[in-house]
Amino acid sequence: MPRAYPLSLCCLVVAVCSVSNPAFAWCFGTSCVTDDSVCDMGLNTISRIDTKTFVWARAPRKVEIYTRLAAREVLDHCTNGQELFLHTDGRTQWLDQPVLTDVAKSFCRVADIVKTAVPGREPGMSGFEIKCMISKMEQARADFEQRERKISTAQMLEEDNRTPEGPGAAGRQKDLADIKPASPECGKWTLGSLFGLSGPCAGK
Repeated sequence: MPRAYPLSLCCLVVAVCSVSNPAFAWCFGTSCVTDDSVCDMGLNTISRIDTKTFVWARAPRKVEIYTRLAAREVLDHCTNGQELFLHTDGRTQWLDQPVLTDVAKSFCRVADIVKTAVPGREPGMSGFEIKCMISKMEQARADFEQRERKISTAQMLEEDNRTPEGPGAAGRQKDLADIKPASPECGKWTLGSLFGLSGPCAGK
């Protein structure tokens, strides 16, 4: 006969399961090996983000956009007590440095952040890896939501993802139309040009 449990004990178990926030194994990618102690943002964290969200190469707020996209992944999948892993192979050091450092500082105490140099993708290139224990999840969430209230990530993407067919294209076409073609006479040698005098195309 199955063992009977008091109703109060069953209710307690249900309540604990419904409010707890356990850490689950998560990896941003498909080739990493991890367990529930790790929040692994994958090799080449920025490149992983690119596989999910298009960010124009010339987006004016590129650093802020990538920082928010990375933070969103951590907020959605990770929790306090997990070790955060961020990585770059050095190809986009100018972008990875501010983005990954800011993400680490948002979720971890500065004293817990360990940055280690790793081999780069190309000979002579150096990347880095950041590891730290997540301990500021609620503060990071509050800071993220405050930034989103000022201007959302979606709005920044819409405004900054300017392709030739996208926003701003009409203005760029007008700029090109205002560039008048040079006269056929320009570029020809004249008697005056031999003596350093201005020719018929001066100022054009």
